[in-house]
Amino acid sequence: MKPSKAQEIHAVLREQIVSGLLAPGRRIVQENIAAEFSVSRIPAREALHLLAAEGLITIEPDVGARVAPLNPEELREVYLMREALEPITVAASVPFLTAEDLERLSELVDEGDALAAEGDIAGYLRMDAEFHDLMSMRSGMTRIQREIHRLKEANRQFRGVYSLLPASLPQSNIEHRNLVEACERRAAEDAADLHRVHIRRTRLTLDNHPEWLQTAGAPGSQRIDATQ
Repeated sequence: MKPSKAQEIHAVLREQIVSGLLAPGRRIVQENIAAEFSVSRIPAREALHLLAAEGLITIEPDVGARVAPLNPEELREVYLMREALEPITVAASVPFLTAEDLERLSELVDEGDALAAEGDIAGYLRMDAEFHDLMSMRSGMTRIQREIHRLKEANRQFRGVYSLLPASLPQSNIEHRNLVEACERRAAEDAADLHRVHIRRTRLTLDNHPEWLQTAGAPGSQRIDATQ
């Protein structure tokens, strides 16, 4: 069954929010959404109410819709769990990575350099997801990997906000390159330690700047056509 216009708009805006491209506090203007998607205000309004029901936006009389703030306590809990679990799967995976796996990891790092230079946040986040999935895919630890996947979904919005910072993508990819070097040496524990620090840096940066979780004022934050 074909989704309604409201559902289509909801899906696009939801992805922009959970990926961080629409940052916390960003105003979403109903009229702009209608114009952007070439629809009347009715499906635009319905899409906003769907997002509000999920807790992704707030709608206030005489104020309108804004992307909801993020919870710093959730940030800490989710990232601490990732710091504990992901290095386990990385360490278990490294000895079994194939030559093709290592080649693909190197290709992804090269792609990451280009995407970071272009400021392509959405493209970089897609590359980042593939990179980290590949890093741990040979672990054989399916139960832990399922939990990690759930945690990654929970922290996508935090990761997206962090990616708006101008220096975040180049720094992230330097760390990716170091991870690949450890994998090529088959240094499983080194890779696990580097991965732990890689996750921790994001948590500590956001933890030290709780204002970025409340408003769209993080340096370098993007403007989306459907917003103010």
